[in-house]
Amino acid sequence: MGKQGSKYRAKRSKARNGKIQALWEYIRRNKMFRLGDALMITGLTAQTLNNYLWYLNNTGYIRLITKPKPINDRHYVLVKNTGLHAPTANKNLLYDYNTKEELRVPPSREILEIELLQTLTKSQMSRQCIHRNIKTTSSSNSVRVAIFSLVEQNIIKRIHPPLRDKVNEEMLYEIDIEKVSELLEEKKSIIYKPRSKDV
Repeated sequence: MGKQGSKYRAKRSKARNGKIQALWEYIRRNKMFRLGDALMITGLTAQTLNNYLWYLNNTGYIRLITKPKPINDRHYVLVKNTGLHAPTANKNLLYDYNTKEELRVPPSREILEIELLQTLTKSQMSRQCIHRNIKTTSSSNSVRVAIFSLVEQNIIKRIHPPLRDKVNEEMLYEIDIEKVSELLEEKKSIIYKPRSKDV
């Protein structure tokens, strides 16, 4: 029974890896793609597909460009095409057989902080504007916590006396753009630094 179970798991793993390779070829061929179409074409389960796209998105291989509901209508674009072989993802690591690099995939909290910093592009922004601009799968509460963390670090500051956006009548916050750039580069250099690995 044990040997049969091992053979079944190996067969299932091989089939899944074949579908991952088919997904990677589909992404390379189309450049921009819809999640629902990838799901239908590859035959992957929704959980496996979403998990793999999460790894690719958070290591810079693809980028989420729309975040509508339902989730199947999300659109991605290929950013980094390194070659024929599909990168493999496992336990917060992504290994690229084409470049022989192993990338650490940071925890969701660190990814959210980077995504949030990337939205801070003006010296004055409203919290509502920041929420609208950030393309993340994290909950609204997680975004609020991340914003509060930047407030505590004096990167986002409340303006006194309070100012409102004249167009949307939204409360404005002052953004320290210099600190944003420094923190963004620091975080990227730490968590996205590749490690060479010969195979």
